[in-house]
Amino acid sequence: MRKWRLLAVICLSLFVMAPRAAFATSHKVSTVDEFKQAVTDAADGDEIILKDLKQPKDFQGVEIAIKKNLTIKAELEYVTEPTMFKPIKTNIQVWETAILKNLSLDVAEGKTLTLSAVKIYGNEGVAPIHGKGNLTVTNLSGIIAAKDMAAVNLPAGTVEVKEIKGKKNVPTDYKEIIEKVKASGVTDFGYLYVNRKNMADVNRIVGGDDDTKASEAIIAKNFMMTDTNNRGFEIKAGNSKEGEGAFAILADNVNIDIRQAKPGDYTKILIKGGDGRYPGGAIRGTNLNIVAGGTPTAMNGIRPGAGTTPNPSIEPGSDYYVGVVEVKDGGKLDLGKGIEKSGQSHLAGFYQSYFHGPTILAKGNAQVNIHGGTVTGALGNPKNGQEALAPRAVIEMDKGKLNVTSTNVDTVVEGGYATFGNLDAMILSEGDVLLSGDKVSVIGPGFPNVLNSDGYAEANGPKRGAAGVKTTGNVTVTEGANVKGGTINNLLIEDDALKNEYRTGSGIVGANKVTISNGAIVQGDGLFTYKKGELEDDLKYRAYNLSSGYGVEDVKELVVVDGFVHGGDSNSTKDQCTPQSVCSGRGTAGSGIKNVPKVEIKGDSLVTGGSSVGDVNEDNIRKYFFFGKLEAGHGIDNSGIQNDVVNISGSAKVYGGNSGTKAGHGIVGSDKIVVADDAHISGGACRKLVDGAPAGSGIYDATDVTVTGGVVEAGNHAFQNDYDYMKNMMDKTTKGKDYAGASSDAVAIHAKGLVLVDGTEKKPEIKSHFKSAPVVKLVKDDATFILGKGMANAGKDSSNLVEGGRYHVDIFKDNEVNTVTLVNGADETQGLRYKDASTPLYRVLDKDGDKYVDATVNGAIPIEVAGYKLYAKDTPMDLKFLSYGRKMKDQKEAYGFIEEKDASKKAITKMVGDNLLIDKPTPPTPPTPDKPINPDKPVTPPTPGTHYKGGSMIMPEVKLNTRDHFAYLFGYPDSTFRPDKSMTRAEVAAMFVRLMEKAPDASAVSFKDVAPSAWYYDYIAKAEAAGILKGYEDGSFRPQGEITRAEFAAIATRFDKLSPAPIAFTDVANDYWAHDAIAAAYGKGWIAGYEDNTFRPAQNIKRSEVATLTNRVLNRYADKDWVQANRQAIVNFTDVNENHWAFYPITEATNGHDYTRKSDGKNETWIRLNHLERR
Repeated sequence: MRKWRLLAVICLSLFVMAPRAAFATSHKVSTVDEFKQAVTDAADGDEIILKDLKQPKDFQGVEIAIKKNLTIKAELEYVTEPTMFKPIKTNIQVWETAILKNLSLDVAEGKTLTLSAVKIYGNEGVAPIHGKGNLTVTNLSGIIAAKDMAAVNLPAGTVEVKEIKGKKNVPTDYKEIIEKVKASGVTDFGYLYVNRKNMADVNRIVGGDDDTKASEAIIAKNFMMTDTNNRGFEIKAGNSKEGEGAFAILADNVNIDIRQAKPGDYTKILIKGGDGRYPGGAIRGTNLNIVAGGTPTAMNGIRPGAGTTPNPSIEPGSDYYVGVVEVKDGGKLDLGKGIEKSGQSHLAGFYQSYFHGPTILAKGNAQVNIHGGTVTGALGNPKNGQEALAPRAVIEMDKGKLNVTSTNVDTVVEGGYATFGNLDAMILSEGDVLLSGDKVSVIGPGFPNVLNSDGYAEANGPKRGAAGVKTTGNVTVTEGANVKGGTINNLLIEDDALKNEYRTGSGIVGANKVTISNGAIVQGDGLFTYKKGELEDDLKYRAYNLSSGYGVEDVKELVVVDGFVHGGDSNSTKDQCTPQSVCSGRGTAGSGIKNVPKVEIKGDSLVTGGSSVGDVNEDNIRKYFFFGKLEAGHGIDNSGIQNDVVNISGSAKVYGGNSGTKAGHGIVGSDKIVVADDAHISGGACRKLVDGAPAGSGIYDATDVTVTGGVVEAGNHAFQNDYDYMKNMMDKTTKGKDYAGASSDAVAIHAKGLVLVDGTEKKPEIKSHFKSAPVVKLVKDDATFILGKGMANAGKDSSNLVEGGRYHVDIFKDNEVNTVTLVNGADETQGLRYKDASTPLYRVLDKDGDKYVDATVNGAIPIEVAGYKLYAKDTPMDLKFLSYGRKMKDQKEAYGFIEEKDASKKAITKMVGDNLLIDKPTPPTPPTPDKPINPDKPVTPPTPGTHYKGGSMIMPEVKLNTRDHFAYLFGYPDSTFRPDKSMTRAEVAAMFVRLMEKAPDASAVSFKDVAPSAWYYDYIAKAEAAGILKGYEDGSFRPQGEITRAEFAAIATRFDKLSPAPIAFTDVANDYWAHDAIAAAYGKGWIAGYEDNTFRPAQNIKRSEVATLTNRVLNRYADKDWVQANRQAIVNFTDVNENHWAFYPITEATNGHDYTRKSDGKNETWIRLNHLERR
């Protein structure tokens, strides 16, 4: 009984799960009329089987409606026949496809027509398959359209191609037929066994040709071809000899995965645009998922149509400008997603044809994601006449984002062959580009070996190789991705000297912001290709003595973090010039970075200029001479722009390239340079081939340079020596560290503004190496070199420290120099004498215990540079000085301070050093808090504005300007804000006077230590008149004293009528002199304490805290959204990023702006920067 129940359950389950097709009826037909009737009689899911395949069936233009889900297929038919061979042998003739001529099928909405081993030739004026339904094409089917008609036109439906058999005769596929024939008594077979009939146009869908505009193969809502058993299929658009070729596929959604197509057996999978004077692309759609099967040959792939003639009139943006694969606005292309090896996905441009567009063209905001495989331009040598065409990018984007990524397979965007003209880039975009993964490469075009070519670059003006990426958006290259520009080659020029006008391609050009990080490499085209831990030469078909490409060129901002940027190395040969003559073709190597106004290099990054390289043989192994006959490139070359800022930090390295005639500089032409941490800037080395050949300077032709750490030096050795994978490519004669060139022009720093070398945590070092070169060369009279904590070493002891301009060496900082001579004799001062004609500047100091502070010199006006108050040597002073000593190169102890004995040397004009110490200074009175004098002593209130020495005063009504949001705090010349730095009482007085609506008129100061010549005199006078600052009981003001948090709170509260609020700060007692001021400021919400419930009133207030508290007093609060959207426009500081707690208060205080107040009465909506400031 249990067995019967179980059987019943199984039967019921089979009935429920079985599809309707299991019960479909087969209608076998042999004639046209039988076919028509069968379509009428068929139920949903039935199949019509075509017999009598030997003769085509002509439907004479009839259109048949397909209103049900229906399958039309052929039933295989075979016969035996004798061959011509003797003795008689037998072949098997097989017909396995049906031919239906002059027929069109209208598929109803929601219905699916399936074709198997059926070829349909369409009617004139109508597509063979059309309507609102769907189509499935399988095994050996074909659809061939009539003139000017699409083969399949189902704009609302789905078209799928699957289960495709190969076209080649494979006897093992016909075992059943062969066994039947053998059973009939036939045993003497012919050579082939099986001959297949009616095989023309199988496995094909072909659009109609036309004289003016050809038609598509497939128009659909959705297209799919993902079958793993595919043995070959062609989808080809119609051709137009003198007109417009069509796309092969037009569909909103395309899914093509043919990576598992069966190999061998003449497997040919091809999706191809139509040929024409205006050739067509292969696929145009909205959402495209393509894994293109096959290899980079003409056999398998997605290809454009071929141009019948060169047509230079096809320009970007025209109706005829199309891509091989084109993505509509708002769409997305995914290419190579999920592949296991790069050969499984390949998308190529033209193959020996005249095609005018890119391989991928993304319109509007369309996005492109390349996950693996190869996308390339032209595949073969160009056709004759190709010079008439402008070359195109491989990938061309509008505003949409391009992502090229890979985690497991090679992903390559590679140029074809830039045969003629100037090609902009491999990737040309107006949007953002992401290149991520150490398998990702973007490679500019090489050049084919064009036989019998006369060359293409006639002497008719500059030529440029293609860039790897050119965009107006942002570019991110990360996780080991590699970008390289393309070459120029096959140059046959009557005048080789024009070669200096021909430069190969740069890595990245024209972007808004470029970020290179985590092992990524960006390089200009040159003799070598730099890879991770590897250097490859690239000599094939390369012209000699051309200029090489830049790494990054003409972008607005560049950030390199643990990344690499290389200028292209130039290739010169000894056959074209001798060491003492000018080379034929005088190109230059490429700079690593060219014309970028905002540069930040940090982490373990490397930026190099290209070297001039010649090849030699060493023990029958090709080695390279890294001191060739052409000029080298610079690490960073900003000589073509103005107002740029370059920041180098971390352990980053910037090197100029090497040369035997003129080496490259580390950095050249920048307006503001900051070198910090353990960074290293070096000019290129020079193993001279001509007299006077210079090594490169570390920094050359700069305006302002600040060095707070690291090393800046002139060139001395080839940087390639420091990297084994580069060193292994070097000729043994170029390995070494003594190639300082033959010119004193090679200096550590060459500048026309301020050069400040002063470390805090680090001791920076600047060095020159050539024996007669100074360390620093200043090219303007008012240019200034200041050495604080640091080291300065020339190529020879007693060489010039500095030439030109002015200088100051601060002996009270831990610095070292070797460019001095010690003056030491009886009754003479021990000091420093510099052997050059530069003008020394001096500090005048008071000694307060172990500290030295700037002294006030009555009648002498200091020169204020980088926070130093300096005096020229001819400044008249009636002072008696102490002398000093300093640390020398090989000495660890500084000389002690001794009194100057020689009266003739007491004048500042006689001093040989840089710092002057006043004799026997009076120790200053210890400061007391900033509080009212005699606060407990009652006084009679005077009239407003009347001042009483030693007593209180009535403050005139003074208001702060809370209406106009101008900048009132400023950074330092090295682009820092120094948020943790304290402020002096003089600085705070000046700040609040600037913030007043109208400051009181005042010209006198009552404080005894505020000299009329001091820069802050007028500010303190006005602040005293306004009553916001007060002095000490001894009548002093102590302008250089640092101000405390309590003092600042007291000042701030004097601008408003406030009432104290309860406070719980554990370190502010009720009887503390500033209790009420702190309580009032706290109650107003201006100040806050620390997490331990302290206020720390005696702690010096930091600049970041001043910005925060002052903004609260002024009711100024930055618009965070506007600031984030306009980071490039605002004033930025290298030591205050958006993660700093005071980033927005500092931004508010340092950027003048127009604004509107929000309804909450507090927050702002910024409109624009107005650049107003009060200094």
